[in-house]
Amino acid sequence: MSESSASVSAPGSLMLFGEHAVNYGEPAVALSINERSICNARVSNKFTVNDEELEQNKHPHIRGALLQGWTDMDTPISFTTETSIPPSWNLAVSSMTVACLGSLSMLHDHVILEEVARKAFEVEFDVLGKIVSPLDTITSTYGSATVMKKQPSENFLWKVEKEQKTWYAHHCEVPDMQFVLGNTGSPSPTSQMVEKVKRFYERNAFARDIIKDIGQTSLEGADALKKGDVEKVGRMMSANQKLLLTLGVSHSMLEKLISAAARHSYGTKLIGMGGGGCILALTDTPEKVCEAIEQVGGQPNLVNVEKEGLRIEDE
Repeated sequence: MSESSASVSAPGSLMLFGEHAVNYGEPAVALSINERSICNARVSNKFTVNDEELEQNKHPHIRGALLQGWTDMDTPISFTTETSIPPSWNLAVSSMTVACLGSLSMLHDHVILEEVARKAFEVEFDVLGKIVSPLDTITSTYGSATVMKKQPSENFLWKVEKEQKTWYAHHCEVPDMQFVLGNTGSPSPTSQMVEKVKRFYERNAFARDIIKDIGQTSLEGADALKKGDVEKVGRMMSANQKLLLTLGVSHSMLEKLISAAARHSYGTKLIGMGGGGCILALTDTPEKVCEAIEQVGGQPNLVNVEKEGLRIEDE
């Protein structure tokens, strides 16, 4: 360890295709966005987060990152964190976990992206439970886009295996695209929606078919991304949304925002686990989409793809 402190940032990530399906090993695609979380880790005389004592209940992901990424528990670490990702988007957790692990890696004099991404997934798995995928943590680590498939192909990164599920992660460069994120103002009950889908999936063959169809839509969307076919990307987003609606994870306010944004978009869909939260619209007229979302009571925000992943910051 040659330095006593290190600052690292990581972009937020959002699901473009494959919500819920990725948790069952189906294909999915995530994008990194141009909003970041930053973590400074420094050698200290006690373990703290933003000048508060580090506690499991208050800081589960940071504590998890510490346990995964720090080898000398006799040497305390103080973390200072900040993020430009609004809390209501519910997109900052993975990027902060990745940033914390990146800063600890810097203190150990090495940053290996695969190691950071794998450890970040282990943290999320331990904190959030078994129904979670490595997609967000990989995307926050590598930037641009990540495609999860059932077998390796072009731009293959590495394989992840957990709880009898296997994912093959692929890096994907994406065309320039303009997105508008619309916030309903109603938070998504993430754990409730995950459990709802889990029960549906385990008891009903129809639900399992929907999950497979979402996976197929993800593959078609990934192919469109690779080819730079923005119009087809939009169509696949809307197709994904119809499947999520059938799965029962949409919400009346989400549908209101989607309907308003769709008039000026290539495609629209919810992001996250559903039941509230946010939508995403792909468009070349973002001003019109923002206005339409505001008119039905939503909060619009422009979002761009971030092509750079984990990044060392000047202190």
